[in-house]
Amino acid sequence: MRKYKSDVYLVNTGWQGGAYGTGERISIKLTRQIITDILSGDLVKQEFVHNDLLNLKTPKSIENPASTWNSPNEYENQAKELIGLFKQNIKKFDISNQDILNAGPR
Repeated sequence: MRKYKSDVYLVNTGWQGGAYGTGERISIKLTRQIITDILSGDLVKQEFVHNDLLNLKTPKSIENPASTWNSPNEYENQAKELIGLFKQNIKKFDISNQDILNAGPR
Protein backbone atom coordinates (compact mmCIF):
# COMPACT_ATOMS: atom_id res chain seq x y z
CA MET A 1 0.00 0.00 0.00
CA ARG A 2 2.85 2.37 0.81
CA LYS A 3 4.74 1.47 -2.35
CA TYR A 4 1.80 2.27 -4.63
CA LYS A 5 0.16 4.88 -2.36
CA SER A 6 -3.13 2.99 -2.47
CA ASP A 7 -6.27 4.35 -0.89
CA VAL A 8 -8.12 1.91 1.35
CA TYR A 9 -11.85 1.97 2.01
CA LEU A 10 -14.05 0.19 4.52
CA VAL A 11 -17.54 -0.01 3.08
CA ASN A 12 -20.26 -0.61 5.66
CA THR A 13 -22.70 -3.08 4.18
CA GLY A 14 -24.18 -3.87 7.58
CA TRP A 15 -26.81 -2.19 9.67
CA GLN A 16 -28.03 1.36 10.03
CA GLY A 17 -30.70 2.86 12.21
CA GLY A 18 -30.15 0.30 14.94
CA ALA A 19 -28.62 -3.05 15.71
CA TYR A 20 -29.77 -6.33 14.17
CA GLY A 21 -33.47 -6.71 14.86
CA THR A 22 -34.21 -2.97 15.09
CA GLY A 23 -32.22 -1.44 12.26
CA GLU A 24 -32.14 -2.25 8.59
CA ARG A 25 -29.49 -3.33 6.14
CA ILE A 26 -27.79 -0.58 4.22
CA SER A 27 -29.43 -0.55 0.80
CA ILE A 28 -27.74 -2.16 -2.17
CA LYS A 29 -28.40 1.09 -4.06
CA LEU A 30 -26.34 3.08 -1.55
CA THR A 31 -23.61 0.42 -1.48
CA ARG A 32 -23.37 0.49 -5.28
CA GLN A 33 -23.17 4.29 -5.29
CA ILE A 34 -20.36 4.24 -2.73
CA ILE A 35 -18.41 1.66 -4.77
CA THR A 36 -18.99 3.68 -7.95
CA ASP A 37 -17.70 6.83 -6.23
CA ILE A 38 -14.62 4.95 -5.01
CA LEU A 39 -13.82 3.50 -8.43
CA SER A 40 -14.39 6.78 -10.27
CA GLY A 41 -12.16 8.71 -7.86
CA ASP A 42 -15.05 10.99 -6.84
CA LEU A 43 -15.08 9.83 -3.22
CA VAL A 44 -11.52 10.88 -2.46
CA LYS A 45 -12.37 14.42 -3.60
CA GLN A 46 -15.16 14.80 -1.05
CA GLU A 47 -15.04 16.35 2.40
CA PHE A 48 -14.71 13.90 5.29
CA VAL A 49 -15.55 13.94 9.00
CA HIS A 50 -13.53 11.90 11.51
CA ASN A 51 -15.23 9.44 13.86
CA ASP A 52 -12.95 9.46 16.90
CA LEU A 53 -14.43 6.33 18.46
CA LEU A 54 -13.88 4.11 15.43
CA ASN A 55 -10.92 6.11 14.11
CA LEU A 56 -12.45 6.31 10.63
CA LYS A 57 -13.15 9.12 8.22
CA THR A 58 -16.61 9.21 6.66
CA PRO A 59 -17.55 11.29 3.62
CA LYS A 60 -19.99 14.04 4.54
CA SER A 61 -21.97 13.26 1.38
CA ILE A 62 -22.86 9.80 2.71
CA GLU A 63 -25.17 9.58 5.68
CA ASN A 64 -23.10 8.51 8.66
CA PRO A 65 -24.59 5.33 10.17
CA ALA A 66 -24.35 6.90 13.65
CA SER A 67 -26.79 9.61 12.62
CA THR A 68 -29.40 7.05 11.55
CA TRP A 69 -29.83 5.57 15.04
CA ASN A 70 -32.65 6.92 17.21
CA SER A 71 -30.44 6.65 20.29
CA PRO A 72 -26.87 7.98 20.16
CA ASN A 73 -26.19 6.02 23.37
CA GLU A 74 -27.24 2.74 21.76
CA TYR A 75 -25.03 3.46 18.77
CA GLU A 76 -22.06 4.26 21.01
CA ASN A 77 -22.61 1.10 23.08
CA GLN A 78 -22.79 -1.02 19.92
CA ALA A 79 -19.66 0.66 18.53
CA LYS A 80 -17.79 -0.01 21.78
CA GLU A 81 -18.83 -3.65 21.64
CA LEU A 82 -17.54 -3.87 18.07
CA ILE A 83 -14.26 -2.21 19.12
CA GLY A 84 -13.89 -4.77 21.91
CA LEU A 85 -14.35 -7.60 19.42
CA PHE A 86 -11.80 -6.00 17.10
CA LYS A 87 -9.24 -5.65 19.89
CA GLN A 88 -9.83 -9.24 20.98
CA ASN A 89 -9.45 -10.53 17.42
CA ILE A 90 -6.26 -8.58 16.62
CA LYS A 91 -4.51 -10.26 19.56
CA LYS A 92 -4.50 -13.44 17.45
CA PHE A 93 -1.91 -11.84 15.18
CA ASP A 94 1.67 -10.97 16.01
CA ILE A 95 1.56 -7.27 15.20
CA SER A 96 4.32 -5.21 16.73
CA ASN A 97 4.11 -2.25 14.33
CA GLN A 98 2.56 0.54 16.40
CA ASP A 99 1.43 2.43 13.26
CA ILE A 100 -0.75 -0.52 12.30
CA LEU A 101 -2.19 -0.83 15.79
CA ASN A 102 -2.86 2.92 15.97
CA ALA A 103 -4.81 2.77 12.70
CA GLY A 104 -7.58 0.75 14.34
CA PRO A 105 -10.37 1.83 16.65
CA ARG A 106 -9.51 3.51 19.92
